[in-house]
Amino acid sequence: MRKVEMSRILEEGLPSSRALDRRNWAQSIINEQIELIEFKHLLFSKSEVTSRFMWLLSDIGELKPNVLLDFLPYLLQKMDQINYLEVGASFANYWLISGVPEKNETQAIDLLFAWVLSGNSNVTNKSRSVFVLYKLTEKYPELKNELRIVLLDQMHKSTPQFANRARKLLIKLDK
Repeated sequence: MRKVEMSRILEEGLPSSRALDRRNWAQSIINEQIELIEFKHLLFSKSEVTSRFMWLLSDIGELKPNVLLDFLPYLLQKMDQINYLEVGASFANYWLISGVPEKNETQAIDLLFAWVLSGNSNVTNKSRSVFVLYKLTEKYPELKNELRIVLLDQMHKSTPQFANRARKLLIKLDK
């Protein structure tokens, strides 16, 4: 399947797509070795196309993390222009799945801490963000103290599930 045909299929099929459809398309994109940049126009399409394309990116990342990782710098550069309300939550998920591109680590760290501290972030986004930050402490141990402070601050400002995750991460940080 060629990239032009896949692009047409996605434009037409994404709005009414199911998880299985997106999983199959993800596998086809990977098998055909189509670069994700070929679908960048879907980021600026109608909201029902863009949202499901963002979900498709997660499927691609779960199947082949490096394919998603290679696309993330472009995606981050265009983040403010993407027609999707949950774009921040998507990034936390992408970084959890594939890791943070080295050239974006500083910006990612700032965004992740902002999402954890934001009263507008839901518990899923906060949790994913702290897990990504925890992974980054392996490379940047100096982040441990800042993450510890943020977790202690946020433990009682969110749900019991988040508090439980925060306690578990605090134990890991102290090892």
